[in-house]
Amino acid sequence: MERSRSVAGNDSTRLCAEQAGRPGLGARTVSRRMRGRPGCVAECTPRYAATLLHGAVAPGAGDALFVFSNSGRNAVPVEMALEAKRRGATTLCITSLAHASAAAPRNPAGLRLHEACDIVLDNGGVPGDAAIEVGPCRCGPTSTVAGAALLQAVVCGVVEALVAEGREPEVFRSANEDGGDEANEAFLRKYRASIPML
Repeated sequence: MERSRSVAGNDSTRLCAEQAGRPGLGARTVSRRMRGRPGCVAECTPRYAATLLHGAVAPGAGDALFVFSNSGRNAVPVEMALEAKRRGATTLCITSLAHASAAAPRNPAGLRLHEACDIVLDNGGVPGDAAIEVGPCRCGPTSTVAGAALLQAVVCGVVEALVAEGREPEVFRSANEDGGDEANEAFLRKYRASIPML
């Protein structure tokens, strides 16, 4: 956790996130760009990561890319990490090491996500991402909430490190507090060209 805070808190121009599998903010962002391809199909499609990592949103030197995948076995998350590293970005993943250890890689590189990333955060999830047994069924995925908690812990650690260095962190404020919209609009103007989805 400490290493991920320091990497994400450097002078990176952007912090990017990609989430495969279960729905989440990252998954919704990526799925909009997949033009209707079901997530499980797109996530397993070799060489599709190159389509996603293009133009202004492609991470490069000085950037940090977070990749989320509970199993860490499929093509897109692994290839995104490898391509981002090739471009000079630091790669971080949030994955289930238990699930990854129980499943064979399903991508041309023959790697699991944790083997392709610079920094690995284990979400503690179980294989199949289903924590509750109800009769013959397993349900109750934990990867979304665990991933969100880990990501926010990293963000808070980065903010803490920046403040300790005497730097002013750029943090979006709630639009539901007075002055929030105005403060956020300044960030939107500053970053919209390099992060078009803003």
